[in-house]
Amino acid sequence: MSFVGLIMAGGKGKRMDSKVEKPLIKLNGKPMLEHIIEPLKELDEIEKIVVAFSPYTPETAKFAKSLSVITLKTPGEGFHADMKEAIKEIGEKPVLVISADLPLINRSILKEIIARFEKSSKPSLCVFVNFDDFNFSQEDKTTSRVDGKSVSPAGINIIEGGKINEPKIEQENMTLSRPELALNINDKKTLALARKFLSEDEL
Repeated sequence: MSFVGLIMAGGKGKRMDSKVEKPLIKLNGKPMLEHIIEPLKELDEIEKIVVAFSPYTPETAKFAKSLSVITLKTPGEGFHADMKEAIKEIGEKPVLVISADLPLINRSILKEIIARFEKSSKPSLCVFVNFDDFNFSQEDKTTSRVDGKSVSPAGINIIEGGKINEPKIEQENMTLSRPELALNINDKKTLALARKFLSEDEL
């Protein structure tokens, strides 16, 4: 099964309090966006990579083009609205959606997520993470009950493109206890935690 990798990179990033667009903020010498594009390029299952940008992230679009990926402009009306518009443009194929806030994502995690979707008979998959498993937290996280546990969306989904206009899409839920998913970069605190995580991981 082949997929389109869709990176959602159109948010305003107000909480970062930075003059640099959030997907372009550097982590270990590379923009966060590049950290996400690299593992997608390593996957045989990904036939093309699309970066969805908005009027708030024009420099992100320019940088994405320099990495030889496709760019797609969305209205900048919020994550879910922009994701829906992007998937409509992409078409029928299954789409692996990743938030640009997840620069620690790696090939191994993505392979695990794709394998779960391929085994499922459902047209969509949502990845969750349990922040209670880690010694850091996201103050504004949205919580849901999955398999009796309080978890939060990780910012990764797979959706069959042809189903995007349906009023209700049946969903497979997947919970992963991985710090790479729990470190969703939304402010300077989580950026510092990500930098610390990477420095410790290299020891």
